[in-house]
Amino acid sequence: MRNGIQPVQYINKFSTQRKDFTEALNLARSATKYGDDVDNKLKSFILEQMLYYKPYAGKQYHRPDKEEKSRCFADECEWRYIPDVSKKGFVQVYYRATTQPEALERLNKAMNMDPDVSLKFEYDDIKYIVIKDKSDFDRLLKVIDGLKCDDEEKYKLFSKIIVWEEQRRDF
Repeated sequence: MRNGIQPVQYINKFSTQRKDFTEALNLARSATKYGDDVDNKLKSFILEQMLYYKPYAGKQYHRPDKEEKSRCFADECEWRYIPDVSKKGFVQVYYRATTQPEALERLNKAMNMDPDVSLKFEYDDIKYIVIKDKSDFDRLLKVIDGLKCDDEEKYKLFSKIIVWEEQRRDF
């Protein structure tokens, strides 16, 4: 939490909140009433809020079956980290439909691994490492063993591994 991560807010598409947000977004996008500074601040605030929204449920492509499946996204209990990139001279949110995907990709690459906008955490911040099965476990052991940290830190990480296939009945 000290790093600025925030839980996602799951939105029911039929809710009053979703309807109100859509209306506020449409008003902000066309705002010219208060002057550029205030209008831009309103647009940025509403768009930044949207970065933490996710549909409560919907369809998602399932790679193994190569088909879309219904799922409840709220089951994920997702958290997000969205850094303040404005302090690096970047625009926090682009809200113009004309923004080119290639330009956004260049911006992403420009910020990649930048310590001022990267999520910083320590191994002690990790509570659990949940993996699917024994083969993932074997691969993860090798990855942890190759980390540049002392053995005590590696043993702590090993102790946090949960092999879901073996332990799901316990949950």
